[in-house]
Amino acid sequence: CFTVCLFFLGIFLGSQNILTLFHETYVVIIFSAIFVFCLLVGIFSRPIRRRVLVLFLGIAFCMLGVIRFHIDERVTVSQLRAHVGSVVETEGYITTVPDVGDYSTRFTLKTKDENVLVTTTAKDVPPMGAYVHVSGTPTIPKSFVTDADRTFDYGNYLKKDGIAVIFKASSLTEDTSVKPCCFVSRKLSALNAFFVSHIYKLLPDTDAGLLSGILLGQKSDLDLALRTSFVKTGTIHIVALSGYNVTIVADAVIRLLRTVFSRGVTFLFGGIGIIAFVVMTGLQTTAIRAGAMACVLLFIKGSGRMYNALRALWYVSFVMVAINPRILLYDISFQLSFLATLSIILFLPPMTDWLSWIRMKLIRETLASTLAAQMLVTPWIAYSIGTLSFISPVANLIVLPFISIIMLLGFIAVVISILGLGFIIPIVSYPLYAMLEFVIATATKLSNIPYASTTIPVFATFFLVGIYALIFGLLYLYYTSAKIKSTTQIQ
Repeated sequence: CFTVCLFFLGIFLGSQNILTLFHETYVVIIFSAIFVFCLLVGIFSRPIRRRVLVLFLGIAFCMLGVIRFHIDERVTVSQLRAHVGSVVETEGYITTVPDVGDYSTRFTLKTKDENVLVTTTAKDVPPMGAYVHVSGTPTIPKSFVTDADRTFDYGNYLKKDGIAVIFKASSLTEDTSVKPCCFVSRKLSALNAFFVSHIYKLLPDTDAGLLSGILLGQKSDLDLALRTSFVKTGTIHIVALSGYNVTIVADAVIRLLRTVFSRGVTFLFGGIGIIAFVVMTGLQTTAIRAGAMACVLLFIKGSGRMYNALRALWYVSFVMVAINPRILLYDISFQLSFLATLSIILFLPPMTDWLSWIRMKLIRETLASTLAAQMLVTPWIAYSIGTLSFISPVANLIVLPFISIIMLLGFIAVVISILGLGFIIPIVSYPLYAMLEFVIATATKLSNIPYASTTIPVFATFFLVGIYALIFGLLYLYYTSAKIKSTTQIQ
């Protein structure tokens, strides 16, 4: 954990352009000298060998973090920057599932030289894998101020996906003479669309949009009013594709499975479910990262040991950041998923103890997991996003137990619809419809409560550090007292 933390520190130092403040050769020489010195001391000084070797590894990983970010900075270049503001043409393959929003459609275009984020007002866009010719104006993504008075670094957020330019398309034409790419992803995208079409055959549009969001993370299918209600009540995670959201939903599914099956069967079905989710979303990078964090949570539930769970979280996070260092600093999805998983690992035991007066196990575990996940996430959301939902614990307590059942019934209903077994559909679709309506009504009613959510004014970073210091201090006191209590009982 120590070495991974220093690697993350190196990523941060790299983002501060430490290699441009000094000549990069000097920086490498200094780091290397410290590295060799610690290595020699660790080899020849036996009394302090272990500590020096740990320090040696930490410095090495910090240096690797700086260099890794610097390499990523060099890779993210754009040939279209020279044509910003001019009307140009480009061509390439669509490499992501087109995101059809209320006002525009967005997708990533892989040209010969780079990745480009294309935005267009057209709703009917060729599928992922198609080769298209695009005419429009390249623009440089700029930071902007949100409604909560936070500055969002849009440029670096896109750079995590290798995108340095936004291409506002005025015309878009598919070239059918060129063989489509991404065969597997294209087929998965088609399967995704086929799956969604059957959802809309089974349910009214509002309910179908919610179910496609729950099963496939397609938040764009929700109407704006319902989406706002989910945001206000802190339940938007049930329909969003991110590590934090998948972690929360996966936790609810695992708890439901454990009430019916053994730990081993739960571990197996949970893993299959996570893999199926990632595949159904078209193997998108965000879905893969979300699935990785959900697998860590599954490992936590399977092993039941905090030490092993923490190690798994650090290892997975290290690999993800090493592959793409920008997600550590500029991807709010990764940040929240890491904090939520860490929070569940550390705070689930004390939350379960504090809620031991609740006799119903399902309610107690649901509320404990919901509150545990919020302990480290809420301060970061307040600091970085600027919103705080007071009604979120209540809303999640009511909604989350139904999500796992909705996912199961929704999948079964779509499979039955695909197989053409119409006479069985009402048996599944009517309970499914009732539960979806209940979730919608709950979110709508709770969001209308005065002061259900509020905007947090901008506050200093040291205040955030103070909040986390207080939280971890209380956590330390709990585990210390629990250890003393356990020792006393043994004696």
